[in-house]
Amino acid sequence: MSQFKHRGTENTEDNNKILMSTIQQDFDFVCTHSASVFKRSWRLCMPIIVKASDLKFKYPRDVTNRDNPKFRDLPDPLPFNRDDLYEILPMMSAVMDELESEDGEVLHLLEDLLNQMPRFISTREEVFDYLRESVVECLG
Repeated sequence: MSQFKHRGTENTEDNNKILMSTIQQDFDFVCTHSASVFKRSWRLCMPIIVKASDLKFKYPRDVTNRDNPKFRDLPDPLPFNRDDLYEILPMMSAVMDELESEDGEVLHLLEDLLNQMPRFISTREEVFDYLRESVVECLG
């Protein structure tokens, strides 16, 4: 990135042009060379949130356990309730966020995988790993 040196007040118009040119060059550099960094940092600030209306299937709600802590991140050895919308939504959000995808087709693929998932996969971290790895394998 370039630097701007103040030369004094006699050439303020030239200084302003140089300053504006420097700002534009710096901006262009940041935009072109840091796009992937920006995308990653934006994801960290703005996670993907899956809503019930985004899903292709309807799921029952376990209202009595609605306020209990849900999946947030690995590790999470607590059991996963695949028959509870309040468990499914944060899991789908976490997997979509991990995949860096906002594609509805990927979300529907995740749902299909969840509904076909073997019953021996029971903890939240096992479900997360299974869904993530299965989607990566399916999408190649």
